[in-house]
Amino acid sequence: MAPRTYLSVIVPEWNEKDSLTAFVERFDAAFREYKEPFELLVVDDGSTDGSYELLRALQPSKPYLNVIKLNAHYGRDAAIVAGLRFSAGLYAATISADLQYDPSDIFKLLDEAKKTDPDLVCGYVEKPPSAAEYRYADSVRYSIATGGRLKDPLCSLRLISRSLVERAQQYHGNTYSPTVLLPRMAKRLGQVPVLHSPRKFGRNRLQRGPNSLPKAYADTWLRYEMFSWPATSAGILVALSALAFTLYTFFVPSGLTPTDVEQKLLILLAIVGFFGGGAVALLSYAVRTNSIYSLPIPEPIRYESADVYSAPRPPRPERPQGREPYRDHRPPQRQHPPQRQQQQRTQRPPRAEEETPKPPPPSGPVTFESVIFLQSENERVNSEEVQEPRSDGHSRQ
Repeated sequence: MAPRTYLSVIVPEWNEKDSLTAFVERFDAAFREYKEPFELLVVDDGSTDGSYELLRALQPSKPYLNVIKLNAHYGRDAAIVAGLRFSAGLYAATISADLQYDPSDIFKLLDEAKKTDPDLVCGYVEKPPSAAEYRYADSVRYSIATGGRLKDPLCSLRLISRSLVERAQQYHGNTYSPTVLLPRMAKRLGQVPVLHSPRKFGRNRLQRGPNSLPKAYADTWLRYEMFSWPATSAGILVALSALAFTLYTFFVPSGLTPTDVEQKLLILLAIVGFFGGGAVALLSYAVRTNSIYSLPIPEPIRYESADVYSAPRPPRPERPQGREPYRDHRPPQRQHPPQRQQQQRTQRPPRAEEETPKPPPPSGPVTFESVIFLQSENERVNSEEVQEPRSDGHSRQ
């Protein structure tokens, strides 16, 4: 009986043909000396650049590689759910195929799992790239969605226990977001630092910020965006105009000499204009900056169908020609002796009914003495024992 798979590595990919070959080679180098049974499940999320054909071409040389093909493009969460659905390992690791994370860091997650036995081990990037568009905003949104339990909720390198996967599938089927739901459901959570590298091929295909939202939410954010820029500009303009008017009135010599009342009004107007314009500018900027934090995360999409293509098994060696066919040289099995037939006991002959003469009923009237006499006679007849011969020569009661 083949040992059960210990680790299943799930890799969702969408149009990653340029990096797939390098990723598989890097994975092969990292797990070449790994002793436990493992498998690599690459989920093709409806790619159109030939990624699926490339994966099928790599399968004959990679016996651990299994390919799952979705019938359309559903997103990263749906691809991970499909991989978890068809995985067989006691632990399931998720990693992206864009070479931003090193497959050897999976061993860090496994070491943490052996130490603390958690339901979920998540990696986090200590110094995330600052130039990543919307990364900070999405990090805040996903941190709120996961209950603030993760240091880096956008890191795709995670290790999930089989018990947590089964609980998620039992309550939510195949429609849930592993990025958000699993950290909330995990009773014991571990986190380890991992390395991060910039993308080498293509561009980031994972939609961030408002681009990842449905059209209604994206339009709402766009209204905030369109309102914030004019409001910020108008506030700054009003504040600068009030400051310039105040400086011109009091510090530039002119023929106008305002009275005390006019001076007070001008000072009040300058103060209101400056601080009012600055407040409008700051409020507009805050609305534009923080509105994206309040937007919901993308809803999970359930995939319709998935086809699993396992790696072909090596063919069995052919029987060499010119040799005798294989014979079973094992010693014959010990044949148990036939069961001994039980010796039939001599059937007890039916007891001859001896006609014992019954005492005649007493003549005359029935008295107490006659009743006692009949009872004693009946007990004597029933207590007589018939002696029967046995095969051993002894008598049998």
